[in-house]
Amino acid sequence: MRRQSTAKDDDAVSEILGVIMMLAMVITIMGGVWVFLNPYLVAFNDNTNWNSASNIADRVEDRFDVVGDSPNGTGTRQALSLKSSSINPANLVEEWTIASDLTPLEVVNVIELN
Repeated sequence: MRRQSTAKDDDAVSEILGVIMMLAMVITIMGGVWVFLNPYLVAFNDNTNWNSASNIADRVEDRFDVVGDSPNGTGTRQALSLKSSSINPANLVEEWTIASDLTPLEVVNVIELN
């Protein structure tokens, strides 16, 4: 029996496979970074929208104060150019469980007002 000799180049990974593996690794790392940073980006956008809505409310309140302080018979015209903004609600922030020890004659009525 004789062992067949192979060239040293035959043992290596081809350049095409190496490039494909490197691209797959880069895409995987970028996807992981996006998944981990996404909650922080959403929180940043919510904070920006909250600041925008707070500033809009302050401006409207100031305009009401100016109109309220003006003398009778004075007219005013207000123009408020707004960009659309919204605040995302925080769902399930608080979860309440109501429990008590009751006898057969005790009754507890819970009314949800919301």
